[in-house]
Amino acid sequence: LYLFLRYKKNLKALYIIHPTFMIKATLNLFKPFISNKFWRKVTFIYNLTDIYKTINRSQISFPDFVIRHDSKSNAKPVFGTPLEEVLNIEHSKTGIPNVIEKCIEYIKDHQDVQGIFRKSGGAHQIEDMKKSFDKGEDVDLYKCDDPHAVAGLLKQFFREMPDPLFPFDYYDGFLQTQKASGNGDVEVWLFTMKSLLHSLPPSNQKIICILFEMMNDVSQKSDINLMTPSNLAIVFGPNLLKPRVETMQSVMTDTPTINTLIKKMIENYEELFNDTVFPEFINSNNDNC
Repeated sequence: LYLFLRYKKNLKALYIIHPTFMIKATLNLFKPFISNKFWRKVTFIYNLTDIYKTINRSQISFPDFVIRHDSKSNAKPVFGTPLEEVLNIEHSKTGIPNVIEKCIEYIKDHQDVQGIFRKSGGAHQIEDMKKSFDKGEDVDLYKCDDPHAVAGLLKQFFREMPDPLFPFDYYDGFLQTQKASGNGDVEVWLFTMKSLLHSLPPSNQKIICILFEMMNDVSQKSDINLMTPSNLAIVFGPNLLKPRVETMQSVMTDTPTINTLIKKMIENYEELFNDTVFPEFINSNNDNC
């Protein structure tokens, strides 16, 4: 009480996260003894996203158990939801959705599996894991005994993104770059690609970085898993880069260019993503990329 009386005058705002009935009832008992000026500073927060309206995400963090409680209480699907909304739902500190981080971590430990990403996983397993992520549960993918199901889950997340990982607005730029310089001087291609990648939203850059790092690693074991850069590009290309309006003609004419672009990005991962081009990004995400 002494500390409360000492500091309450300097209090600018008091946010009470997930208040229970008992907390609100207890506070109500003190209401007659505390000025209205103080009560105007008190805000009950039932959904953590509401607090970001007044406090920048980088200035505040919450314990994991608070985030899990919030996710379950205010469950919103992460599959089929815009990337920035997913990051808000999960209160992400890394700028990378949980499902992507966990899938990539799992795949890195199962790179030797033949046909990883090419072979289909169990539909029921994929659907169960998807529902768990959508409910905000803390999913342990290592309980899954089918690496193809985890690989399928990752592909499904990218496939269902409303705006692809390579956003619609950048579609023409990437295709034109590949058509203009993809078959010529590799240094020209690298220069243009680096500029395009650097212009993407930060979260898209981070995800592309760890995704292509993983695909590059997988391709290094193609003698075991049979997944060459070309095979990986065929699997991922249509999910990562696509036009806003997709027609049969665009699929037929653009798909070879998309696949070649993705293949070349996998092969040139080290040159595309380095701390010279992305110093503020790569150096701050050493653990992820």
